[in-house]
Amino acid sequence: MLFLGILAQPQVSVIIPLYNHYQHINNSIQSILNQTYENFNIIVVDDASTDDSYLVMKKIAKKEPKITVLQHEENRGPFQARLTALKNTTAEYVLFVDADDYLNNDKILQLAVDAALKHNADCVQFSELLQNIEWTKPYLWGNPPAIGPQRRHFMVQKWAESGVGTALHGKLLSTAVLRETLEFLGEEVTNRNIYYAEDLLVMLAFHQLSSTYVGLKDVGYTYFDRFESSTERSAKTYSGAQRRADDTAFVVEQVMKYGMKKFRAQFKEQIYYIFLNAFKTLDAKMLVSQKSKICETYLNTKIVGNKRSQMIIDEYCKSVKAKYAGMFSQEEV
Repeated sequence: MLFLGILAQPQVSVIIPLYNHYQHINNSIQSILNQTYENFNIIVVDDASTDDSYLVMKKIAKKEPKITVLQHEENRGPFQARLTALKNTTAEYVLFVDADDYLNNDKILQLAVDAALKHNADCVQFSELLQNIEWTKPYLWGNPPAIGPQRRHFMVQKWAESGVGTALHGKLLSTAVLRETLEFLGEEVTNRNIYYAEDLLVMLAFHQLSSTYVGLKDVGYTYFDRFESSTERSAKTYSGAQRRADDTAFVVEQVMKYGMKKFRAQFKEQIYYIFLNAFKTLDAKMLVSQKSKICETYLNTKIVGNKRSQMIIDEYCKSVKAKYAGMFSQEEV
């Protein structure tokens, strides 16, 4: 009877793009395996890691039949890693988890599936904790289902307020709607190796095609804000940071292209900071020295607009130096 009950529950594929996180991946995997919901599998796509991530993951997978490990021959970015996993799942729902994050509630998958079934939802978002080595900040959702235009307005407003609404992680998503979203975006997007800011484009397009969104008050996901994520480690140079900014420019162009231009007003201020965030891995001196070039190249564009760019980047330089003061010399701060 228990077996039949499990089969009656929709399958969930938990998808993890993995790049150089051998020291964190086990914690992430264990938090998923600890879930009380049973009908799930885990698909890990190693994106040509240069450390022991793939070997560590293969060792874990040998002991757990729920886990499938795939590998890219060359580094293609987290977006392509997620697409590879999507091509290898037949599950009704997917949940994206970053390799250095974890599920902090053993019942969250069950709660999300229950909410999806109850409301026929295409997207169920957990509340989450944003954490770094010094502080923890909760992002609580817990709103009733919002449908149609009301839902879209709600998502735009929430994203503008917090910045977490368009992240791919921490959401139970309909696989069918997600695939429809990728088809809608087309090969110009799906064939591109995107390393940064793809969440914004995918989730905005997803909510154009979905019908119902549910936000859970239950906290279920911990996002660890490391100073150097796997993407950021490759962006210490100006050219590396420039690639992140180029990805952002591409994403914003696509947002405008696919009929989402009406969202620009709500996002304008955040778009400034998304561009600038692409450069946060530069040390303080380089960030300040390159600020005129950043303004000229990325902020004085038709997409972002040319007002207030110098003031905003001045504010950003100060905030970066203040946030990471311990990593810079006294002279730099």
